Amino acid sequence: EMKMWMPISLCPLKGAELEQYIIPDSYEFAWKIGKLIYEAKERNLNPLLQLQKSDDTLIKNGKIVYHGKITSLERESKGGFTRSTVKLQSIKSDVYDMKLIAAEHIFLDIQNENYLIRTNDKTLITVPDLIVMFDDEYRGIATEELRYGLRV
Repeated sequence: EMKMWMPISLCPLKGAELEQYIIPDSYEFAWKIGKLIYEAKERNLNPLLQLQKSDDTLIKNGKIVYHGKITSLERESKGGFTRSTVKLQSIKSDVYDMKLIAAEHIFLDIQNENYLIRTNDKTLITVPDLIVMFDDEYRGIATEELRYGLRV
């Protein structure tokens, strides 16, 4: 079982350094997504479908690519990284259009963070695309929280 760790910053950046190195508007982007999900839940609407109706083009262009449950999870720490392979089995859905990935099973490869979605023989999605998993409560799932049977 993997434990959750609390990172700390021993050498924080100054404002000028942040401006030089951070991705512009990334905090605002994350805030907008969280706000849209919160508001949709408050109105008993499906948050993922509401994201696709956003006025923000980047948010609206996000795709729901798979609905499944974790049937296998392998983890190892190697070379300073936590590496995992997650096997997901498709859950049939009347809510989501699953035409993007119609496979019965897919694999999610992780090296500290989600970085690749594949079938046995084909890479389907990889970074720099943002790969995010949500549970049935529409809460973002960190890689440390993954477990057998979780529906995502």
